Amino acid sequence: MNQHFDTILKSGTVVNQDGEGVRDIGIAGGRIAAIGSLGQASAGEVIDCKGLHILPGVMDTQVHFREPGLTQKEDLETGSRSAVMGGVTAVFEMPNTSPLTVTEEAFTDKIKRGHHRMHCDFAFFIGGTRENVRDLPEFERAPGCAGVKVFIGSSTGALLVEDDESLRRIFQVIRRRAAFHAEDEYRLNERKPLRVEGDPRSHPVWRDETAALMATERLVNLARETGKRIHVLHISTKEEILYLRDHKDVASCEATPHHLTLVAPDCYERLGTLAQMNPPVREARHRDGIWHGIGQGIVDVLGSDHAPVSYTHPCAAYAGGEAEDLSGLAVGHDRRADAGAADARPRQCGAAVAPALRRSHQRRAGTAVQHRLQGPHRGGL
Repeated sequence: MNQHFDTILKSGTVVNQDGEGVRDIGIAGGRIAAIGSLGQASAGEVIDCKGLHILPGVMDTQVHFREPGLTQKEDLETGSRSAVMGGVTAVFEMPNTSPLTVTEEAFTDKIKRGHHRMHCDFAFFIGGTRENVRDLPEFERAPGCAGVKVFIGSSTGALLVEDDESLRRIFQVIRRRAAFHAEDEYRLNERKPLRVEGDPRSHPVWRDETAALMATERLVNLARETGKRIHVLHISTKEEILYLRDHKDVASCEATPHHLTLVAPDCYERLGTLAQMNPPVREARHRDGIWHGIGQGIVDVLGSDHAPVSYTHPCAAYAGGEAEDLSGLAVGHDRRADAGAADARPRQCGAAVAPALRRSHQRRAGTAVQHRLQGPHRGGL
């Protein structure tokens, strides 16, 4: 008996868990029903995919949507719409919204906002603070919680736990792997005089590679002391890659598109503050070191660190303050354009990333990996 499908994607190069090869895909009832040779099957629609690659939907385990608090930049609906347009079928969203996602009330509110509005599966991180330490063991196991996120260096938002005593208290109570923004706050404060007003090239001088490595070393030491595990977000230095190579039993890590494709000082000279982010984009040796980490299996996760801003904000003169990440879920596409936002414009910075990532991918062999955290909520309208 011949099979019948609603749609057949014919002769595409399918990338799957068993490698890549030319295959057909049969779709029925909105779901993939068969993968293989479907030459004897019939369908209401057959789409010739010869010469095209068909990739599985991916999970983006670090995004910063702006709801609640800054929805003029983006909200859960427009952000998740961008995700599915870019082939992302699940997102883990970060806690530095307004108000911060650090209480049961704030977390529950986010879950409610996501249901029946978000177009993809989702989970939310809970922010770890000095004030909510006692509640973290329950928060991190709540349905829809991706885990605990802690900033040990100041970045965007008001979340900061910089001292070892407070960090140790968090480590002692958590049961799951926690995620960290790793820059040493004490060194950042010491080096603030190195910022040059109006010159974004001074950003990686201020927030140097030593600040990143110091923070990562402190986190690994605390993890070993307390018998816990950590996930270091947006690795930005070669030194961290080499260090984490010997500590994979307690530490996983993430790489991001901007740290894999842009280099200083070129990016700051071309893009100005559009290239400003925390931790910063650094010299070519760090970019190459992170690619080495992917090739050697040291890097566990590729995440976007998607964090939209209003178009005019990053174009201001460098003052060394708040930074936003330029990479996006659908790179080069304004997240709110389809929603009819009055100030929606194409973002110059995003347009620079996509071709650079493609060129870098062609030069290097990478490994597609994902970090296994608690399952997300089902999205969809």
